[in-house]
Amino acid sequence: MFKRLFAAFVFPFLLLSGCLEFRDVQPRFTSPTVPDSIIYGRLRVNEFMTGGTPANVSALLGSSTDWVEIYNPGDSAINLGSGQWFVTDDLAVPDKYNIPVDSRYRIPAKGFFAFVCSGGATPSTLRPTTNFSLSSAGEDLGIFYRKSPGSPLIAIDTLIYTPPIGALSGVSFGRLPNGAGSVIQLTEITAEASNR
Repeated sequence: MFKRLFAAFVFPFLLLSGCLEFRDVQPRFTSPTVPDSIIYGRLRVNEFMTGGTPANVSALLGSSTDWVEIYNPGDSAINLGSGQWFVTDDLAVPDKYNIPVDSRYRIPAKGFFAFVCSGGATPSTLRPTTNFSLSSAGEDLGIFYRKSPGSPLIAIDTLIYTPPIGALSGVSFGRLPNGAGSVIQLTEITAEASNR
């Protein structure tokens, strides 16, 4: 009986009088299904390589180390160089690498963009170089977005890979078709090109 009286009379009075306050407690990062992730494009972690890169890909990326590729399946370009995008190899630290402000870091519609993952040891002059490298023993990969300073991170896409995925040198792993399906060993290394 008391609970009914409290719900009907006391609780509304306290709320209207300002004695009670609701606060929106935000998680560290939100689900990929929130509206903002749709507004800003559903980018996908599409392909990656551990343990070194062949010469033709090294020439494209400006480094012979690990790399990860992001795919934009949308109908408009997305500027990764706005200072609001992050990539990580640890989903517990989603803001591990903040993509620098740079107008060159754009992904065209239905296009690709690769990051060199050397842990900063051998920086590339052609692509952003993350402060982490990729482990052949398996780990996380994710891309996150922050709408404004201090706002929660939005998880745009994440994946976790374990051996044998990532454990073989000289091959890349990715989603087939682009941006969809499970991560598999690809028949060709296709950095910044369509997976096959």
